[in-house]
Amino acid sequence: MGDLLSPDLVGDLASHEQDAVINYCLLTSLDSNRFICPCVFDLSKVPESYYEAIAHPDADVWKAAMQRELMSLEDRNAFERTALPQGRKAIGLWWCYVYKYNPDGSIIIGKEKAQLVAQGFSQRPEDYGSTYAPVVKMTSIQTILTYTNHHDYELMSFDIKTAFLHAKLTLDIYCKQIPGFPEVDPHTVLCLLVVLYGLHQSSYKFYMLLLKIMTCLGLICCEVDHAVFSG
Repeated sequence: MGDLLSPDLVGDLASHEQDAVINYCLLTSLDSNRFICPCVFDLSKVPESYYEAIAHPDADVWKAAMQRELMSLEDRNAFERTALPQGRKAIGLWWCYVYKYNPDGSIIIGKEKAQLVAQGFSQRPEDYGSTYAPVVKMTSIQTILTYTNHHDYELMSFDIKTAFLHAKLTLDIYCKQIPGFPEVDPHTVLCLLVVLYGLHQSSYKFYMLLLKIMTCLGLICCEVDHAVFSG
């Protein structure tokens, strides 16, 4: 699909379409400019698809972001290339693009992010099991903040980069090739080995990994809020 819709081919099709409009206008004595709309991009908004990203004036920025994401996935052995088993269906992959912002709302240059997500809506029931993952209750957050303030404790927070990629899959899930990065063999599919954003079981798998880690550290899961650990 990437070869069929290469930037050169898209440009050629657009050029032929524009020439056809101009020729028609010459024959009918119409103003050719009335049918030709300039391609304008709002660079304050992220691209909505891979093909929009590579058509952007800042396409190199998004290409670099996609390369960083692919390197991260390769470093984590996120998938292995294989043939699609008979009777199985490969789900699609999609690029999501994100800007990071300064406190004043301005875009942080060089921190653009491209994230590869799975089109989990096309998963079949046999592709996933449990999907529930607890989310911390607001009353728990308020209780912790109150307790911390009362005892004058320090409260720290942190972010886990590519959090879901730390969790392993136990079921075989096959994905189509990555948009914009075709394999040599067009019949090759990707068998996922780690959790990708977008899968039905992503949150559940990450929570089970978190539960295992917290338990190994000697922490106890709260009975009334399973997203809270103490010890």
